[in-house]
Amino acid sequence: MKKYILPVFLGLLAAAGITFAETNDDSGGWFFDGTNATINNNVAIPGDLTVSGTCTGCAASETDPIVGAITGIVKADGATNIAAAVAGTDYAAPNQTMYIGTTAVAINRATAALTLAGITLTTPNLGTPSTLIGTNITGTAASFSIGGSAATVTGFTPASGSLTLSGADAVTITTTGATNSTLPLGTNTLAANDQNFYIGTTQVAINRASAALTLAGITLTTADIGTPSAGTLTNATGLPLTGLVDDTTTALGVGTLELGHATDTTLSRSAAGVLAVEGVVIPSISSTSTFTNKRTTARVATFASDATPDVNSDNYDAVTITALAAAITDVNMTGTETNFQKIIFRIKDDDTARAITWGSDFEDAGVALPITTVASKLLTVGFIYNTVTAKWGCVAVGNET
Repeated sequence: MKKYILPVFLGLLAAAGITFAETNDDSGGWFFDGTNATINNNVAIPGDLTVSGTCTGCAASETDPIVGAITGIVKADGATNIAAAVAGTDYAAPNQTMYIGTTAVAINRATAALTLAGITLTTPNLGTPSTLIGTNITGTAASFSIGGSAATVTGFTPASGSLTLSGADAVTITTTGATNSTLPLGTNTLAANDQNFYIGTTQVAINRASAALTLAGITLTTADIGTPSAGTLTNATGLPLTGLVDDTTTALGVGTLELGHATDTTLSRSAAGVLAVEGVVIPSISSTSTFTNKRTTARVATFASDATPDVNSDNYDAVTITALAAAITDVNMTGTETNFQKIIFRIKDDDTARAITWGSDFEDAGVALPITTVASKLLTVGFIYNTVTAKWGCVAVGNET
């Protein structure tokens, strides 16, 4: 049977560019023998191809590329060289590492979750991932879910649709147009009941009980604050007179007061305890002031007739007795006198001369005290107080001529 198949097989090899001289032995194997055997093309030979023997007549520098056994995977260069392929160079080794993006991955790694970095996907279809951390995610999908305890969504402007924040305090924002968004009002799911918010710079709990509240950091524009029961105004302008009420305990602090007209009667503070009108200081009872072009009107105590007149020097600068009808037995001076304080007595009798006893508050200070009036004549006596002797000293006496 071999004799019939061999010519056909040899014919196929010759057509493929393989020439040789053949022999066979009784063992049933075929051997390529002869001085020349050339394989010029790639030939697929089923079964094992065994090459043995020596190269007779070959030059010393020549090397038979098929000498000895080749271990591993064979590689050929397309010319005359056949060698063992190198793992990692000619083919991928089982333990070799490759890169997906910037992530190193072993070829022989076992199945396990894998996190990839440095990946940019062009028009990808991610399917339905169990988790996703998205940054700058855009698109027009009908629905999109964001899980986790915190997320920030910006630029949410669909023509219509809704954004739902699920969980214990679910909130749905529904849009029916490019500029029309509504929240599910009338529920307490918009904010937690114990949540805080700010009014100005004052933190306020949503569920706080009714109580007075002091707010800070508030600026009101054209505000109508009604009728507050109390308040402290700072840098307030435009207060109407009707806004001021009588109060004997509350201080009103202002820089200046415009009385009647804003340019002619401005009441201001000149110094501690000192007022000024249009910049001119107003003298007070405790101030040291110089009076110019001022007239002092005497404060006069008037008696028709009194045998013991009482005179308070704190209230009066002069005493007049218009019709003395009895002798004066004592002039009683009271008050807190000051050194060099002055007082003048003017006495006229009822056409009958009357005796005068001045009492212990008076003394001769250069002029003798008069002891009687002259009938129908006006008597004038001047006194200056002396704090050394604590008496009113008589310095002048005059009788009408």
